[in-house]
Amino acid sequence: MAGTDQAASAAKDVLHQRGSLPKCPMKLAIGGVAAAAFIGYLTLFSKKKPEASAIDVAKVLKCGFHIFSLMGEPSYFDRMRSHLRATCKYYTGYPKDLGPSRLIHFTSEREFVQLLHEGYPVVVAFTIRGNLTKHLDKVLEEAAVAFYPNVKFMRVECPKYPGFCISRQKNEYPFIEIFHSPVQAASQGRAADSNITKYSVKVLPFNYDQSTYGFREFFKRHGIKYSDPI
Repeated sequence: MAGTDQAASAAKDVLHQRGSLPKCPMKLAIGGVAAAAFIGYLTLFSKKKPEASAIDVAKVLKCGFHIFSLMGEPSYFDRMRSHLRATCKYYTGYPKDLGPSRLIHFTSEREFVQLLHEGYPVVVAFTIRGNLTKHLDKVLEEAAVAFYPNVKFMRVECPKYPGFCISRQKNEYPFIEIFHSPVQAASQGRAADSNITKYSVKVLPFNYDQSTYGFREFFKRHGIKYSDPI
């Protein structure tokens, strides 16, 4: 009997089970969602590009939560893709609706000179088409829209127009130069043909980050007008 009483006492000491959870399940679920949102925000914020603000990161996080509301509907994937393209204007690689392209493709030096005479700064990217320049192509398309019409963006495919590219005396491609402030050059030496008007233009090598933010900072640094006054 003594052994039986000791076994029963031991069982009572070990089996201390609760009839309910110590905390409300709803509070636990809310806390888990909040923790996941906070971690997701920090992850996105740490990977954002310089031109993206904290508000942009919050919009992306909101966009992600909105996707869950689309679950279970017949056109879920179509709606998710369209929603991302329409609202997630964040630098994560998603397609952006930029509208009509503002990027100018070089065709001849004559047309390039005519473009300079319009009086706007011209950003010229000398490129060789390939996988390594796909990112630059996207940056040029986006920047051309962002700074239109105050700054023009042009892309030169050097294999098609080698003479123009070689005249820039560069050995590495791609590279970017900014042409601005064309002025009529004073005649020097012998009298030139009166039908020929020469112009001089300022050329600046672009050595900032290849992004819309990088172009904006470059324009600020060199006093180039890139937007209309507010």
